[in-house]
Amino acid sequence: MRRRRLLCLALAALIWATPIPFATAQSPQTQTIADRHGRFTIDFPVDWEVSARESGMPSVIGVAPGVVGDFRPSVNVVVEDLPRAMPASEYADLNERTLAAVFRAFKVLEQGPTTTGGQQAFYRYFTWIPNSGRALYQVQVYLTVGEVAFVITGTTENDPGSISRDMPAISQIIATFRPTTSTGRTSPQARGATFPPG
Repeated sequence: MRRRRLLCLALAALIWATPIPFATAQSPQTQTIADRHGRFTIDFPVDWEVSARESGMPSVIGVAPGVVGDFRPSVNVVVEDLPRAMPASEYADLNERTLAAVFRAFKVLEQGPTTTGGQQAFYRYFTWIPNSGRALYQVQVYLTVGEVAFVITGTTENDPGSISRDMPAISQIIATFRPTTSTGRTSPQARGATFPPG
């Protein structure tokens, strides 16, 4: 069961585009998207297409604007119930083993501890090649709160132009991730993330 859940999580990392409706903007620059179960919020630029899903993986997915048929960078959030509480680094380690087993040419570029949403987290930049043959550059941030794990994944193409163009926006989106309390309100300590590291 655990391996199946991690495999689903790994497969969710490759989701970068899907037909989804536009979300309602909350301000002139960003739109705050709330998880339908009150577990987190995350901000996207207003011109990104964003969908919050009732069930399944991912819980939220946002895709940058672009021409139909072209690659469009994305950010998605996956939520998983854990069998026990564990630090984000341990959860990230379990996930890495699954990614390495499933993703062709999987290569970790950089990883380490960070803070996001006011919580200790773990980040990993990596590349891999899906069956389409178009190499991907991804960042994942792993965060655990009690027995709930969050994985925020940003995706673009693995070429210098795409990385330099897309990663600043992806990093900015990830830095807005805020886990919420059981009442669905953002925790006071969840404001002010330090992702990306450095």
